[in-house]
Amino acid sequence: MLSKSSLKNLLPISLLKWQKKVRMQFYAGRAYRHLFMSKRVAKVRKAAQIKVLFIAFAPSMWKVDSLFRAMLAHPKFEVELLLAPNITISDSTERAKVLENLRIFFQQKGYNYVEWCDINGNCQFERIPKEYDIIFYPQPWPGILPQNIDFEHNWGRLLINCEYAFHSGNQNWAYNKWLQNSSWIDLYENESTHQLSCKQKDNKGINSVVTGLPIMDEFSRQSYHSPWKAQNNSCKKIIWAPHWTICDQSSSLPSYSHFLEMADFMLELAQHNTERLQFVFKPHPTLKRELYKHPEWGKERTELYYSAWKEGENTQLEDGEYVDLFMTSDAMIHDSSSFCCEYMYTGKPVLFMAKNEKLQTSLLNEMAYSAFYAQYIGHSLDDIKQFIDKTVFGTEDPKQKERAQFIKKYLIPPNGKTSAENIIQAILGQ
Repeated sequence: MLSKSSLKNLLPISLLKWQKKVRMQFYAGRAYRHLFMSKRVAKVRKAAQIKVLFIAFAPSMWKVDSLFRAMLAHPKFEVELLLAPNITISDSTERAKVLENLRIFFQQKGYNYVEWCDINGNCQFERIPKEYDIIFYPQPWPGILPQNIDFEHNWGRLLINCEYAFHSGNQNWAYNKWLQNSSWIDLYENESTHQLSCKQKDNKGINSVVTGLPIMDEFSRQSYHSPWKAQNNSCKKIIWAPHWTICDQSSSLPSYSHFLEMADFMLELAQHNTERLQFVFKPHPTLKRELYKHPEWGKERTELYYSAWKEGENTQLEDGEYVDLFMTSDAMIHDSSSFCCEYMYTGKPVLFMAKNEKLQTSLLNEMAYSAFYAQYIGHSLDDIKQFIDKTVFGTEDPKQKERAQFIKKYLIPPNGKTSAENIIQAILGQ
């Protein structure tokens, strides 16, 4: 007797694609939500315990720590953590290295985890087992996780979309992907982004919920650990966080990053100011992969460059969690839109290196646009020098009040509760 997978192999590719499209439209539709999902939700809420699965594939994208801890401590939840290889990394050695770093990351936190997929993405289960009532996904892009655990392959489940970054875009693609429409709950940080999701999504935001994002709780802790190297002198601590879009992409993202123009300058700036400046190189996790492919960089030059930052007297490389790093810094220089809102929590000055300011701001929503102009905007290497001399070391910081107002308007979770508390109450129907 033929198995399901054998039968699929006999069908034409065009028919399989049509079948997938119809199925995905059904599970993202209102009819499925009202007729089937509502019954499943009621059953789960009545259960003595709710079994929850969190999926992680990169330390830098683990933004749900406050929620994970809260659920571990809650009697209603049984929580499990699944580690997955990032299959978008083509180099198997690099992919294995990232996965091992992920293991170490959670071991240091004392979290137990399971692994179902090997380094090449081959999984022991055809789909995520039904014993898990709820599955949390860290981003809504398909094809990053191995197919068997990807959300598009686990249709019909109670999925929660808890994105790793603040919602900064204003375009349809930023809100209207399949997971954002089909998930049981799609989480938003404030009413501004929630209203935009209701306008952009095919389902009109029927599953969009304002809870705050778990990363917001991390920026509201009482204390922070400094990850900075000890220095002999009192130095100003500056983060440099370049984006990964070093070239025009074959996607919806234009080239944002100034990395190619800034790379040598920033390293030399650090090396020539060992007595007064300390730098952290905080690249987007995708940047290294893009540099490997760049004709003027390649793997060898990229590895040497990253090592120079890691081993420098007053420099270091950070590619994991960054809340403590942000909160113990003095300033940041970057071109990554997702950090525009998050760094506001520090109250510290920040310089955004804009490559095409008009284009970039045209793609931002209300919240991200406000955050963009609560920063100082730079376009040249001279702007970096002036920012350090006049603002970081000097007293010229006219945007200080603007940053404080931004926090009050956009970055405080609703209901006088933490984001984790709001999410748990949304799950339990409270």
